[in-house]
Amino acid sequence: DTFLEQSPFAISENVDKNNPPQGIYYSGVGTELLHALDQGEVSTQHFDLYVVNTSRYVPRLSLRNGLKEGVGDFAVINLADDQSCTFSYSFVNPESGELYKLSQNYTVWFVDIDAGQDGSLTESIQVCGALQYSLSDDVYGVKSSIKVMALDGPGCYEFTATEFGTGDNNPTLASEIFLPLEQMDERTQNDVLPHLVALTYPAGSSGFDIRYSISAAKFPGTSGRNFLFTSYTQASKSTIVPCFPLPPPFPPSLPAQAPVAALPTDCEQLRQINALITDVFLDFTESRLVYNNLGGLGPFVNDTFLEQSPFAISENV
Repeated sequence: DTFLEQSPFAISENVDKNNPPQGIYYSGVGTELLHALDQGEVSTQHFDLYVVNTSRYVPRLSLRNGLKEGVGDFAVINLADDQSCTFSYSFVNPESGELYKLSQNYTVWFVDIDAGQDGSLTESIQVCGALQYSLSDDVYGVKSSIKVMALDGPGCYEFTATEFGTGDNNPTLASEIFLPLEQMDERTQNDVLPHLVALTYPAGSSGFDIRYSISAAKFPGTSGRNFLFTSYTQASKSTIVPCFPLPPPFPPSLPAQAPVAALPTDCEQLRQINALITDVFLDFTESRLVYNNLGGLGPFVNDTFLEQSPFAISENV
């Protein structure tokens, strides 16, 4: 309720508490470091993230929406089997409640893209407007399990799971995947990396749309899966040893390139990681989940946010 009453987002959206919006609001999740080239100074701009379904949303368990296990550094959207849903991810200026345009490219990582037994519960995601994508082949030299298909439209792709996976192969912390390969444990290398995709979006955007899909379970309507997403944090960037940069890579091939015969050297691999890192960070451990009502299904609505948030007021909610 406090969010609905006080949040600039809710205020700017003119939110009606009797008909609260359908979405998840992560407060304080984003940071962009802005460089003044003529003066060599760096300023900091914080931003929030609002995720809302733009088509009919059917979860298996909406209580899982928000943050992984309620506290983790992965954001989560739960979806029932035999369902598809499109979501809009919007960056928000927390002071004005208006959309915030990033001044540089940014990368969002989607992990744990896998399937159930015999092709059931197969996860896929569709995007458009991506500047590029990167699989485990490209970043780590580890064979990816994800099938990639180019779709009509600029930067449009579909990524589909091809290998079985359960909750046992979920990463525990985002920091586990932002390391040189030789510093990762065997489980991360074998069970986590092959199931991820990193999507890079161009500067000047205030968000992106994505469509999540899950094929039917053996008994349709009885199961579901979680879609996990994260990004770099300032802390994870500080753990990466820089290498001399290489020229920007050409767009990745379709499908992903075959794994290299030998693992890349430290510096070669770090160049691949560094190529995806800009001064845009999403840190879900530092964020506050102030509103969680995706699809109007809860688990909680914050009336104060709807009444006082600049975002809600600007949106005339």
